[in-house]
Amino acid sequence: MSKPIAQSAPHSWPVAKWPAYIWPGDPVRGKRFCRTYVDELVAAGALVRMGRDLVVMGGPFTKYMLQQRDAVKDFEVPANRPKHAAKRGGRG
Repeated sequence: MSKPIAQSAPHSWPVAKWPAYIWPGDPVRGKRFCRTYVDELVAAGALVRMGRDLVVMGGPFTKYMLQQRDAVKDFEVPANRPKHAAKRGGRG
């Protein structure tokens, strides 16, 4: 069986609708993760409030996860991490 390929992380997503292909993989575990690490995620710019919704920002979340990747089993860096996204946008 081949290893699954990492999909690109979206620019942002609501915590209540956490994508299945982004760790931790479902809205319930995503809410628990955000509740546990709210201070660190807010300080990193990865968690913001938009109206009544908590929203995860993809770029800062990826950067935060890269800093924490030793604690996350089987973490794969998405193709659109900030280093590569800047090249596609003509800024790198």
